[in-house]
Amino acid sequence: DVIPSFSYGSKSRPSTPIAHVVGNQYATEHEEALDVQYRMLEESRKMQQKTIIKLTKASSARIADARTTRRLTLDPPEPKEPFKLTKFKKVQSKMEFPAAIRKSRSTPTLQRMSFEEDITLP
Repeated sequence: DVIPSFSYGSKSRPSTPIAHVVGNQYATEHEEALDVQYRMLEESRKMQQKTIIKLTKASSARIADARTTRRLTLDPPEPKEPFKLTKFKKVQSKMEFPAAIRKSRSTPTLQRMSFEEDITLP
């Protein structure tokens, strides 16, 4: 050979460092890297404190409906005046009931009967 350091053919890959594999060095390095990553994640979560929940259109609409129904139950709106044409709004009723007719004997009594009165047998 003209050049002693020169060799023919393709380079072979370097040998596997068996001492590192058997000594579990790669696993410990990976575990340390994971520990660092989890510590950084935990610190970032502590800084945020609040978890932000992204709402869908349906859930936000449901929340809005619940709020409006709650508001309506706590503070109901004033009842609307029934619709009347303007020319009939000022018209008085022509039918008058005198006091004698209101308390007539022929008018039915609308009081509830007690349970004992229903069961009385002859």
